[in-house]
Amino acid sequence: MLPLASHRHHTIAVIGAAAKHYISGGGSSQVTPWFRTTALAGIERRAARAGDTVTYASGHRPAAAAALAKRSDVAIVVAADTSSEGEDKVCLSLRPICSGGQATPPN
Repeated sequence: MLPLASHRHHTIAVIGAAAKHYISGGGSSQVTPWFRTTALAGIERRAARAGDTVTYASGHRPAAAAALAKRSDVAIVVAADTSSEGEDKVCLSLRPICSGGQATPPN
């Protein structure tokens, strides 16, 4: 559970290509932030202050991502899909072939 207990150092695995992308909504869910960051960059900044170690895997090689998760204290999977108003989803899968969206949102 986040935030992690600060009394010990952790190894954190961040898994998923979406972790390296700024993710925002479209239409009425569009938000213009004061600054942009990615999930990975935010986790790395916070972890550095706590003395934690962060490693990353895109998830494109599932066996490598699973091995990274096993050897880490914590694994955080970042998954995303994009959509906008007026677009119905065929299903709720994050696989682009089913959802019609994008597995990794554009920057």
